[in-house]
Amino acid sequence: MSSKTDQKNSPLNRYIAVLEAVAAAQAPLGLTEIAQVSDFPLGSAHRLVAGLLAANLVVAEGTTRKTYRLGPRLLRLLHAGTEAEKIRAAVQTTLETVADRLGETCYLARLSGTQVISIAWAVPERGVRGYVFPGDVMPPHAAASAKAIVAFQTPEFIDQVLARKLETFTPATRTSVPELRTEYERIRERRYAVCWDELEVGLAAVACPVEIPEVGVIYALGVAGMAERLSRRSVETVSEELKAVLPDVERALRHVSGLPRDPEGLRRGRRAEDPLPPPARTPRKRVAPAA
Repeated sequence: MSSKTDQKNSPLNRYIAVLEAVAAAQAPLGLTEIAQVSDFPLGSAHRLVAGLLAANLVVAEGTTRKTYRLGPRLLRLLHAGTEAEKIRAAVQTTLETVADRLGETCYLARLSGTQVISIAWAVPERGVRGYVFPGDVMPPHAAASAKAIVAFQTPEFIDQVLARKLETFTPATRTSVPELRTEYERIRERRYAVCWDELEVGLAAVACPVEIPEVGVIYALGVAGMAERLSRRSVETVSEELKAVLPDVERALRHVSGLPRDPEGLRRGRRAEDPLPPPARTPRKRVAPAA
């Protein structure tokens, strides 16, 4: 048997062949259809699909006749693999709009492995402010964006994060695991998180989870600034400003990752065919503060 044939029949390539069949379909596929498209015996296709189901790489639908589509774990991989520069280009105009409206730095953070990292930011057109920069690692127990993301992960993920040493940055930093679990519960209820003097005395932030259907929460949209200035509005008012643009951010993220802009498109097997319109304005030059 040739080496090429060996590679084609390797377990990994067989799983990939099934995933490619499901991903390329215009609608969720049944087991017989998967076997036909991937050119496997029905029994082999059944075993491969069972393995992918166990890994959460595909999910099943229906009761009498089950069909299969891409699962949330694979869709998260698509987002994780999307270049940060492409994401910045897709959301920059929205970030700038929020920054100008609130007069504070607006930013987007993404879950990468078990870390939350800021990947895009914008400062108000008037005045130079910047307290969150691309590449910053956001502590899961102190940063608003990290809390907004971690709160919506699985219990096992949260256990893993809280099992680490939690650094005390200021007297306001919470490191008590029971207190943090309670705070995560409140975040899930009100759908926003806050950081007030927890990372640095005098600085504050409010962040909202960006929930993408079939993917979950791996992004957060936030605003950060001096606590004295940010407190001129209520936290609820700031969070509502963020929530108002979440649909725009979600559509941009779905598009740039190659997912359908229509959430129901995933169930019908559609892809992001129509491009987003170009930004309304060229992103302005961002100047970081000296301090």
